[in-house]
Amino acid sequence: MSDILLYFNLLFVPLYCIYRFKKKKCFSFLNPCFYLLISSYFYLTVSSFLLTQYLDNFSYIELFRFKSASVEATNLICNWFTFVFLIFYMLSSEQKNIVSKFKPKANSYLIALIFTGVISLILAMIIVTNASTLLSFETRLESFEFYVEEILIKYKVGVLVNILLASLTVIVWRTKNFKWYLVLLLPIVLDFLAKGRTMSFFCVVYAYINYVTITQKPRITAIATILLMVILSGFFREEFVWSWDSLAIGTFSEVILTRFTTILTYDHFLNEGDMFPYLLQSLFSSLPESISEILVDSQLPYTLEIGEFAVAQVQNPNFSGLAGNLVSEALFYGGITFSIISPLIIGSVFYLINKLRVYKTFPGFTFFCFLIASLQQISRTSFYDQFFGTICLMFTSLIWITIFEDGRIIFKKAKKLKMNF
Repeated sequence: MSDILLYFNLLFVPLYCIYRFKKKKCFSFLNPCFYLLISSYFYLTVSSFLLTQYLDNFSYIELFRFKSASVEATNLICNWFTFVFLIFYMLSSEQKNIVSKFKPKANSYLIALIFTGVISLILAMIIVTNASTLLSFETRLESFEFYVEEILIKYKVGVLVNILLASLTVIVWRTKNFKWYLVLLLPIVLDFLAKGRTMSFFCVVYAYINYVTITQKPRITAIATILLMVILSGFFREEFVWSWDSLAIGTFSEVILTRFTTILTYDHFLNEGDMFPYLLQSLFSSLPESISEILVDSQLPYTLEIGEFAVAQVQNPNFSGLAGNLVSEALFYGGITFSIISPLIIGSVFYLINKLRVYKTFPGFTFFCFLIASLQQISRTSFYDQFFGTICLMFTSLIWITIFEDGRIIFKKAKKLKMNF
């Protein structure tokens, strides 16, 4: 059964997405169900296929002692997620959104210019003062630890990049000058220096959604080339010996390694977490941290517990990269039952976002861009806390956009496009 569903998803999902994209063109890029399906396809379906093909190629794998029954069971659950998201995508409909002659207000534009200038100077300073140190590390783990402790947390780089992206959204929508996106080279360079890819992927996807929406030109070849370069940058993080197998593993190492956590969770951490406190904490994450800490006790991410277990298993402190995924999150906090229900909840959320056309106002569109750009990180960690965290973003550091641009419509009303199956 698991193999049947795996190969069905593996073959049918790309064929259906291509068919749908050919019919709906740029309208597809405002359907959140499309992005959810694509991310699930790679992180849960492709990873399941590659896991079975290249399981013996990982030097640490014998220490995890994966059971064939566990691999088969998690394959079935992972592809259940993809199948559910496929159904939601098939049920959803693209709406013929015509971009209006929208320009953000002058005060929003002024704030955006100030933020862009200040944050660009801060990022440039961080790069100049830390580049030599980051380049001196031999392993990715050493570089990552320094980056997190001395840069990411110290300077709140994540918050700065979020504000920078939102500010560039305001500037580009007002000026229609896409050269402003060159400013994003600063966080991308910093990400590469730390031997990472997540921030680069986030920035590229975020800017691309804005570009496609404004120009109505998909530029598939260009974006595919850029994203491929970001993915292949992983070869520069570790020593690489050429072979077709090593090419496949190196290219898809992230989705394969995050897939490992599903088996580890299934075998060792099934129902380990408390689902209700986790969902409650995720809900309150939409509030400022000072308030949410009063209402509910904070829990450490489940990925830390699984990561510590993996390090102990391989007996190598330099081992890293497992992270997690949507299935691991569901299994950890709610076991098999929640792993069946969770994709229905997640799919419903994305379907509702599309149905309500949340993106039709400028603040809603900004939220939409952040959510879609975050899907890569959500797919390799968790959904519930990050979804509500994105809502929190719009009412904290981006409150100026939410207030000044409240109710301002980007798209003209038009009839829905009907699907012909």
